[in-house]
Amino acid sequence: MFLFLDETGDFGFDFENKSPSTHFCITLLFCKNRKTLLNIRSAVKKQFRESFS
Repeated sequence: MFLFLDETGDFGFDFENKSPSTHFCITLLFCKNRKTLLNIRSAVKKQFRESFS
């Protein structure tokens, strides 16, 4: 079992930045087996290669 957690944005109380983000997002990815994980990893790598070429 594989579990990934990612967050983006801030909680709205950044004392350094005078215009903090108004949104906060949490993303979870859960894979039951290694084959699924490797397929997702391959798809993400392919997308990055296509985006930056």
